[in-house]
Amino acid sequence: MKQIRPPINEIDYVYLTGALSHLKYPRDKIKLMLRKGELTRVKKGLYVFHGGSGGNTYSMATLANLVYGPSYISRESALSHYGLIPERVETVTSMTLKRSRYFKTPVGDFEYKHLTAVKFATGITLHKEDRLHNILIATREKALIDRLAGVPGIESIRDLEEWLFDDMRIDEQELRKFKKGLTREITKVYKDPNADLFVRYIGARK
Repeated sequence: MKQIRPPINEIDYVYLTGALSHLKYPRDKIKLMLRKGELTRVKKGLYVFHGGSGGNTYSMATLANLVYGPSYISRESALSHYGLIPERVETVTSMTLKRSRYFKTPVGDFEYKHLTAVKFATGITLHKEDRLHNILIATREKALIDRLAGVPGIESIRDLEEWLFDDMRIDEQELRKFKKGLTREITKVYKDPNADLFVRYIGARK
């Protein structure tokens, strides 16, 4: 029997039906693979293949880009990725041009926050997660601003520092790696008082 060996373990319905095109009833084969545990349906039309070239592993970041889009990983998920916060984040949080959504799936949970088009486009990077996976993720500067924008009760530098270092537990050494020019570029399109305060704070740091 012809074997399915996808280059990555995150595959869609189009790939599956193409790989099974030699069969008379490819949909029946997909149902059988689901029952046998060779496939897991993440959502309609999106699957995780077990036992492919990547073994039984799959990329939650890649799935986050695929579950609902256009979207990019941001907020706590990106901050954890960059080592800015100490906690490991269970739910993968992304920003999207579409309405906000939450997906609870067999492989994990995915949350999507709406962002307008003018804010969406600035500060995204294509990150090479490994030799097979490239993911859309916010830069460290944008991930923090996505999280900071709209937070109530921040009216002074002292409030901002309490939020950064007490509430979010941001690593101060990692914060020094922020690019001031990119931070200013992002805050210009956000037009958010918290973001404006943050860019002044970053600009004043040595």
